Amino acid sequence: MKRITNFLLGILGSAKRADAKLGQLSALKLQNHPALQNLPDHVLAKLRDGDESVMRYPPFNEGCPAFIPSAYLLGLHDDKLRMIKGGVGFDEPDYLRWIYPMLVNYADLVHMLPASEHHHHRGLGGLLRHGLEVAVNALSYAQTEVFDARDLPSRRDKRATVWRVAAIAAGLMHDVGKVITALKVVSSDGALQWQPAIRTIPQWAESNQLERYFLR
Repeated sequence: MKRITNFLLGILGSAKRADAKLGQLSALKLQNHPALQNLPDHVLAKLRDGDESVMRYPPFNEGCPAFIPSAYLLGLHDDKLRMIKGGVGFDEPDYLRWIYPMLVNYADLVHMLPASEHHHHRGLGGLLRHGLEVAVNALSYAQTEVFDARDLPSRRDKRATVWRVAAIAAGLMHDVGKVITALKVVSSDGALQWQPAIRTIPQWAESNQLERYFLR
């Protein structure tokens, strides 16, 4: 239970963790990992737009580069980030404090993993793209749905933002259990296996000196 709790907190975070995450993101801007330079344009296009026919699960024989920063992968989905930022109703400081760290935490977790083996979003980076798409759709629904209909209008208006944030979190989280139940991330020889409740894929790869990870 403790691992599950830590797993969920790692995604949703807290105010203290949000501040730490923003510090990490500032440091990332100063880094330029060589792996970024080795991603060809056609792979970047697949990460951004998806390609169900070429790079799909399993087994990703060439493996996935482990050291691509999650914030960089998230940046490939600028269109979805703009819709989330514009729809949640926060100013820039509150968005950076409460929403963006949650998005980066999600990208930290799913990295380049697919969303499924045989069905939707089974390409490289499919789980990240799918989670963001559902978050956008859930937010759009929350913007038009009247929650707390029987409450006082003043209280209902104050809670509208809470419902929008909840919709974003629910959209991101709806398929997150797949990294535990449906996906197995290993080293090239299969001797090492990633444990998602303990650390992110880049952290796991760095601690084991792995350049790439594989799905089994």
